[in-house]
Amino acid sequence: MKILDLQKTKRAKSYGQFFTPEHVADFMVSLITKNKESLIIEPSCGEGAFLRALQKKNFNNLLGYEVDSLIIKKTDTKIVKNENFLRHNKDK
Repeated sequence: MKILDLQKTKRAKSYGQFFTPEHVADFMVSLITKNKESLIIEPSCGEGAFLRALQKKNFNNLLGYEVDSLIIKKTDTKIVKNENFLRHNKDK
């Protein structure tokens, strides 16, 4: 195991993170029956597997949240907020 992978594993455990494999996210998104314009919120998006899968299926009204500032660098920061979903102020 690489040092970076080991560090990622330790960090993931401390945050309680689980990273969904792309093929699982793709399959789960294929089951969605909502309108493509529906707002879809990903409250703990991690590296953005679900957001990428949703974009591939032409869902564009997406909003993701991630508290881990190191992980958020791997996502589309235009649709991901680096804050706690539970503490989000919808009036901002």
